[in-house]
Amino acid sequence: MLLDPRGWTLASRVDEVLEALPPELAERATQETHGSVLELGTHPHATVADTAAELADLRARLSAALAPLGLRAAVSGTHPFVQWNEVEVSPGARYRAIYDSMRELARREPTFALHVHVAVPDAESAICALRGMRVHVPLLLALAANSPFWQGRDTGLASARVPVFGTFPRVGIPRRFGSYGEYVEAVDVLLRCEAVPEPTFLWWDVRLQPKLGTIEVRIMDAQTRVADSAAVAALVQCAVR
Repeated sequence: MLLDPRGWTLASRVDEVLEALPPELAERATQETHGSVLELGTHPHATVADTAAELADLRARLSAALAPLGLRAAVSGTHPFVQWNEVEVSPGARYRAIYDSMRELARREPTFALHVHVAVPDAESAICALRGMRVHVPLLLALAANSPFWQGRDTGLASARVPVFGTFPRVGIPRRFGSYGEYVEAVDVLLRCEAVPEPTFLWWDVRLQPKLGTIEVRIMDAQTRVADSAAVAALVQCAVR
């Protein structure tokens, strides 16, 4: 999350930030649905330790790039006190399309998740992993919960991010698929019906990324510490295996 340190409120300045980033860092940074959110993505790595080292470096370089802009970065599953009417949707075409299809649901408070990709050797192995990971989603959520506060209140939940994000369609644990062909047909039906413009608009807790050759696990809250991100990523990698 991009923050204004004068009051630690969200700062909807992602376009300005992206323009100011040095090229190597800009390659690993993307905007998200809300203008106060910046996503950092590591390269693929053979080990979680190497992934964690790159993530720590990316965060440090982002912090250095934000300082001249008078901004700071922070990480948790939700911002603890932001109100929905203080939130701005990103101006990018993808995110305007999200707003056009969901209107004010898209203006809810931003949520921040940790997404872990694990490479799999072939399509049927990916489907096997997808079926198996459905069982592990609740445990991964419990272990990675990092969003107890919402709109300035203690929600009583370890992860308030999940019910807030749950206002979006096409979320939650995907149904069981018996084969890769069955998965492709289910996604293709949504595309043919124009329910989604492309497959990344399926925001399931676990989904396949055929273009990358990975299974993507998305249920975890964003982790404040890199060490916690690494621990969760390692557990996801083991569970997929």
